[in-house]
Amino acid sequence: MKLRYQTGVASLIQFIILSILGVPHALISIISTCQSDHSNCISNLIVSLIFFILTIIWFGFIWILGFFAQEKRNVKLIIILIGCEFSNIVVAMYINFPGDPNILDKGISAIDTILSLWVIFLAYRLFRAKGGRVVKKHSAKPVLKKLSKL
Repeated sequence: MKLRYQTGVASLIQFIILSILGVPHALISIISTCQSDHSNCISNLIVSLIFFILTIIWFGFIWILGFFAQEKRNVKLIIILIGCEFSNIVVAMYINFPGDPNILDKGISAIDTILSLWVIFLAYRLFRAKGGRVVKKHSAKPVLKKLSKL
């Protein structure tokens, strides 16, 4: 199945993948803090849990926005979706700071960037259709072959 304009499906996939990847990220943060500094263990647990919940809420919002942009084919919703995805890329690039040794953060940032670019590409195709159907461009080659056979 090729996704040509299904921003709802693409943003759902983004929501699922990044929600699943958020669990090991939060666990590693909690475990590393509890091992090094026992006095901040509970406070880091609470902050990591709040961060995880906010991340799920954010990507859930993008999923709903992607679904409505696909269903309503509203240009304003599509532009908002593209803007939200660009903000994801900016945050992912900030987390992917070159001096940071955490490989998990860099991997999650790379996956987030790739998924955001994918949703932006699909949203752009939907934007270009201006509320109509998203169709594949056909080349003139088949028409020329038919004309040459006459």
